[in-house]
Amino acid sequence: MTNLDLGKMFGDSNQEMQKATALKTYLVKLDEILPSEENPYEVEEESVQRLAENIEQYGLFQALTVQKEGSEIRLISGERRFTSLKYLTDTGKTYTYNGADITGYAPVSYVKQVVGDAKTMMMISANAHRDMQAGEKNHIIETTMNSLEKQVLSGKFSWEGKRKATVLAAITGIKEHYIKDYSLFLFSLFMFILVANNIGLMAKIQTTNGYNLWTSPTANLGYDLSLSFMITLIAHIEGVRRRGFKEYLKAFATPGFMTPMNLLEEVTNFASLAIRIYGNIFAGEVLAGLLLTLSQQAFYWYPAAFIGNMLWTAFSIFISCIQAYVFTMLSSMYIGKKINEGEE
Repeated sequence: MTNLDLGKMFGDSNQEMQKATALKTYLVKLDEILPSEENPYEVEEESVQRLAENIEQYGLFQALTVQKEGSEIRLISGERRFTSLKYLTDTGKTYTYNGADITGYAPVSYVKQVVGDAKTMMMISANAHRDMQAGEKNHIIETTMNSLEKQVLSGKFSWEGKRKATVLAAITGIKEHYIKDYSLFLFSLFMFILVANNIGLMAKIQTTNGYNLWTSPTANLGYDLSLSFMITLIAHIEGVRRRGFKEYLKAFATPGFMTPMNLLEEVTNFASLAIRIYGNIFAGEVLAGLLLTLSQQAFYWYPAAFIGNMLWTAFSIFISCIQAYVFTMLSSMYIGKKINEGEE
């Protein structure tokens, strides 16, 4: 398990956040508190009303976290609580805090002023306990990664010795099993296809009746269709896992008149991924075989066939590398689209 010092990663913002509960709590008029302009979380009306009903019945137990920005008081943590308190006040209902009626006011704890990415990270860290839907989790992970990369560029943070999933889980509160890094899978896929593309160029073994016993696996359409099916299956499974079954199916019918085209796109993506690599590798081996056959026709053809075969082999290796890269990139795009579709 990697030990993370969030204070070092983001200045003292996270430590300030943790100390907030130990600071004095002040009562501030709701109208004097400004909502955050950088809140990465969604505040749904339905959840606000449920929370408002709960606060009205049982009272408020946790103070809001704010910071001073000049003469203004800006909210850092507690957007839903703040909105719920506003809702109760606007509808003429009362609420309590530690048993005392504080209608129209909010209990707040002040933290040191922070700006930019440190402020965003403070908000995310403060909401690590929050229950989130799949779409919101994806957005928070993306926001956190962007902030971390900026910290890396500025020299305030380094990935050395740290697992991305562990760091993201520590900051966001989202469990590691949800945060997947596909880089190892994509690297393994690239190397696997690269080797498979070039195996047939190493030697040629045939039976007496001309049946080829040694060929590149990716020169076989069935093999390529199996690889393409595996990528398609992974993309769909990860899409459902990350976004939820209902939201995932909803994407196919949004907008409704595009549903047939969306379904057709799934078929064409699957087919094109396989046919693209099959066509290139199979054609390369066919031409290499023709050049080899030419060298056996007559002695005077041998030098030209040998030189041509060497040049074509070098070109085929280049094409094989390109096709392995293209297959991996398209696989990455398909998986990424299924995971993040609808988040724009």
